[in-house]
Amino acid sequence: MVINSEFNLRNVQGWRTGLSNLLSAEFGRWGTKDWYIMMAIWLAIINGSLLGVLSGMDDIASALMLLGLLAGMFPVINVVIVLQDVIIGEKETGTAAWILSKPVSRPAYILSKLIGNLVGITVSLAIVPGIVAYATIYLMRGVLLPPGPFFAAIAILALNLIFFLTLTLMLGTFFDSRGGVIGIPMLLGPGYSLFYNLPLISAFHPMAMFFPSGNADISFFGAIALGEPVGSLIPFLMTVFGILLFTIVSLWRFHREEF
Repeated sequence: MVINSEFNLRNVQGWRTGLSNLLSAEFGRWGTKDWYIMMAIWLAIINGSLLGVLSGMDDIASALMLLGLLAGMFPVINVVIVLQDVIIGEKETGTAAWILSKPVSRPAYILSKLIGNLVGITVSLAIVPGIVAYATIYLMRGVLLPPGPFFAAIAILALNLIFFLTLTLMLGTFFDSRGGVIGIPMLLGPGYSLFYNLPLISAFHPMAMFFPSGNADISFFGAIALGEPVGSLIPFLMTVFGILLFTIVSLWRFHREEF
């Protein structure tokens, strides 16, 4: 955790009070050696697996299916690990109380955690692996996928990660221990296979965007990447709704937190 011991005075009032200083501290956390190591690990896992699939088959749709499954499900673990300590850790050490004793608003505190980690996670776990995957497909198969649809699919990956980011952030405003903050997102994310055969749940679950639905041969993610017609929009819409809901609840709950 990188903490600024000094705050620069800014002539800002209301909910934005202290936001720019807090954002600077949060962005600073993503320029460290650990950030590069984390990004390198996920590049090796996601694109290494993609490289292996492309070496053994010519089916680009299957390769995209694998890319969606790997990049949509397993980096959620990293998101939860990073976010589980963002609020609870600072509450335990007294850092949150110290920060809020300065000219900092509570909405600014939550929004700085959200925006700073959103940018870092999106870049390291979606955009950079997506660019490398695009280049890998071209180099291995000589197929230059339409960049617009492909990176629209990468945006779907990012949206999924942001869903779990905001969920974990919200849980951190309710819990004082890490068990619930880690357990619930892990169950809903990597544990999605437990709900895969439950239509009333899987139809609304963000992870459904990375699995074929009904009689479809390709997932929502794969259809977007190839520029083909997509199936149900419900998981996508529920993901957007969840992000907005979790953010609003986080702001509401933290406003009532006692320090």
